[in-house]
Amino acid sequence: MSNNIELILLFGLAILYVLWAAVYLQFEKWKRRKAEKNAAAILPRKDVPVTDILGKSSFVLPASVPLDTTLKPLDTTEEENEKAAEKDDTFVPEPEKHPLQVPDEELDDIFNDTPPEGEENEPMDIDVSLDYEEEDEELQGCNAPGAMASGVSFEDMCAAVKVLAKAKETVSEQEEQEAGRTLTELQHTDMFEQLTANHPQRAERVTELINRHMENFRQEREPITEVYDNETNGKIPDDFGINDIV
Repeated sequence: MSNNIELILLFGLAILYVLWAAVYLQFEKWKRRKAEKNAAAILPRKDVPVTDILGKSSFVLPASVPLDTTLKPLDTTEEENEKAAEKDDTFVPEPEKHPLQVPDEELDDIFNDTPPEGEENEPMDIDVSLDYEEEDEELQGCNAPGAMASGVSFEDMCAAVKVLAKAKETVSEQEEQEAGRTLTELQHTDMFEQLTANHPQRAERVTELINRHMENFRQEREPITEVYDNETNGKIPDDFGINDIV
């Protein structure tokens, strides 16, 4: 009796194990199918035709162009032409070059304030006083070669150039004295070099005016020296100082 009961229990356990195994296998199969569906939804699979060769290259050779053909540039549209025209010129303009030395034929025209024929030299409506004191103070500090001598104004230079351009018979003695004084002060400057360079006749005239000015200057100083010598009788006083005659 006990043996029959053991056989029935073993047979029942075997049936339960078989049923559990079948249910487990079905569950695993269903779980695997569900995972495959989810993977296919996330990463869609691209089917390759069966007829294609595995590892076949997809390179396509472009069509060759005959050697006798020439490439033609594409025609620009009107909009591109307008845009190119609207672009500003960003290049820096080349500075205008001027000669270092003014030609002799243009030198007289620069300092000539006489208007051309048919034109009137009307004064400009400017309410500014022409004060040259500050300019003279700045020119006094110019000791470098080529700097303008102090005390010479633009009007004096114009007057001196006019005297050089005129004939001797048409120039007064006062104008020659003023021109000689101006030219003496302009010596060793670039302006003086331009007046005398490559112009022998003008250089002789300049030398003549300077010599005449220096001679007049000596004559003006001689009476003062004679009066001083007469007062001292040729003797140097004890209280003599150089500042008394400077």
